[in-house]
Amino acid sequence: MKYNYKDFSKNIDKLLNDNKVFFFYGENSYYMLETVNLITRKLKDVVKEIVYPWEVDIDEVVRILTTLGLFSQTTVVVFRWFNAAKKNFVTQIINFLKVYNGQNFLFLFYESKILAKERIEPPLNYFFTNCVVVDFPLLTQQEIINDFLSKVIDFEMTQQAKELLCEYVNNDLWLLMKEIEKLKYFVSNKKVVTEEDVIECCGEYEFSEINQLVDGIINNNIQQNLSVLDNLVSDKKMAEVQILTYLYKFFRKNFIFKNLPLQKVYRILKEIQSVDVKLKTLSVDKKYILKNCVIKLTQIYNERV
Repeated sequence: MKYNYKDFSKNIDKLLNDNKVFFFYGENSYYMLETVNLITRKLKDVVKEIVYPWEVDIDEVVRILTTLGLFSQTTVVVFRWFNAAKKNFVTQIINFLKVYNGQNFLFLFYESKILAKERIEPPLNYFFTNCVVVDFPLLTQQEIINDFLSKVIDFEMTQQAKELLCEYVNNDLWLLMKEIEKLKYFVSNKKVVTEEDVIECCGEYEFSEINQLVDGIINNNIQQNLSVLDNLVSDKKMAEVQILTYLYKFFRKNFIFKNLPLQKVYRILKEIQSVDVKLKTLSVDKKYILKNCVIKLTQIYNERV
């Protein structure tokens, strides 16, 4: 059964009653997580566990899915970045799912586009044939303005302000939410947010400089990267966590799943995930944390296997 995310949302109750394994794919990870949050609210007495391919093996996934919760609690397992899982792991989980009939739910997040040809070839054809499959494509600017902003803002914005805000964050929902939080404080006493308010409050993201960072990582040019970071952070063009977010996106889209050995893929993703937590939780110098991360990513990428 294949759905787009809108049709899936309309049929959630019935699908949850009849199915335990769901395969979410596409580049809109924000909506994937929001959909799972909606599901956990509907199920009520549940425990949600998010796991990553570089943190667990098949035995751990099986243990979580087959363990009965205390006081009749149901477990919702979210397996993020399933597209980064090793081939033997994918084979193992397919073999397990063929016999799985437990009460807990499994949501596999394949956070990338899947070509039509890939859907009918092993191993992905198993999921498209045997799971509830939901497509989460990136939203267009018009979809963001019409369908998304109306739900997440509680103040008025002019059409020009909405369009400019989307352009500033390149239609990225995660970054869009950060900018909306800024606007809430900035325009708390204003009736309508204008294009001028967005220009004054929000930052346009410097994608050319992020490209320079990626280029420096690939070509083992640490000095170039330190110079670019100084420019971005010192001039307050981007916050450290935003720089890391865009590094993550560039790794994912441009080369991480194409040319690198899987061992490097896992190490890079784990490093980015670890630094993301540090930037959001530690009170130490965030610029220092990000610099060390970029140096580490450069070393990992250029190591000989």
